[in-house]
Amino acid sequence: MNRFEEATDPQYTSLYSDVDQFRDLFYSLSLEILNNEVSKYPIFVAYQDPVQLGKVLLQRKTHNTNWNINITILEDLVNKGIVQPEKLEEFKKVYKDPEQHFCILAIGLRKSEFIFTPRSKHNLTDEQQN
Repeated sequence: MNRFEEATDPQYTSLYSDVDQFRDLFYSLSLEILNNEVSKYPIFVAYQDPVQLGKVLLQRKTHNTNWNINITILEDLVNKGIVQPEKLEEFKKVYKDPEQHFCILAIGLRKSEFIFTPRSKHNLTDEQQN
């Protein structure tokens, strides 16, 4: 899926609004994980009901956002059984360049899924920005 297709869901529209607001923070944290060789796969976890994944970055009530957002890495998701070991290589193949995209595990009311959204608004086409 691409960002444009997902943006039609109001749930994702509110998530993208939160990501846009904190885009620079997300990018600097991704680079920190990459540059310190913690992982090649930083992942942001967006949720509304409490989850125990990663480190808390944003809390809805404190940061006036629609979503709570944590940061974790792929290896932690494998250790917690969220990404099955037999699916690891497949996941790595679809994982987009973390210097160009954010990987978000969106844990919603109806479903949970991985979303890749461009790091910079400048990466979006005019059609996607509307």
